[in-house]
Amino acid sequence: MALAARSPETFSMRSPEGRISGWNRQMSRIFISHSNKDACEALAFRQWLVGEGWSVEDIFIDLHGIGAGSRWREALHRANERCEAVVLLASPAALASTECLIEVRLAEDMGKEIIVTIAYGLTVDDPGLAVYRHRQIVDLSAEPLTVTVPVEHRDTRKTVHFSETGLAQIKSRLRCPHRHWVEQDGPSLGRQDLCGTGPAQGP
Repeated sequence: MALAARSPETFSMRSPEGRISGWNRQMSRIFISHSNKDACEALAFRQWLVGEGWSVEDIFIDLHGIGAGSRWREALHRANERCEAVVLLASPAALASTECLIEVRLAEDMGKEIIVTIAYGLTVDDPGLAVYRHRQIVDLSAEPLTVTVPVEHRDTRKTVHFSETGLAQIKSRLRCPHRHWVEQDGPSLGRQDLCGTGPAQGP
């Protein structure tokens, strides 16, 4: 499955005041946490979200590299306040990023839904993901990688590949932010999703 290329954009963390055109209350406003080295992956993920019905204005992403300091923290806090879900695009670069760690911790402090994904270069058992292991990690790099998204950022053109199964899991969770899992009696039931989408995958 391939998505059509869009013209390159430099979209920073922002949100318009007042009513948002095309806003669907079943869809979360999303903050994408990613390393600045993974801008193409972040753009590809945003492009996929837009193709699934999210408005560009409902997706917060920093491609300008605002940087550390009070200005960055204030901008991050404003964006995080306005979003309902934070998606971490985990990669070796993201795990080494202080900014990504701060973004996720801030989201936790604010009670946001946090979805940890593997963009590339990691496995679910990677020691760097141990701090997130209590969460359900979605592997977007798992074969088969049937969703292809061509993107362009600055002077770089790249085709990003995602797992369609992983994207479907993320879409389901984003349509039901703050979902909860409960243990059911009996070995055959396992953990059930209170949003009504059936049993959870994984332990």
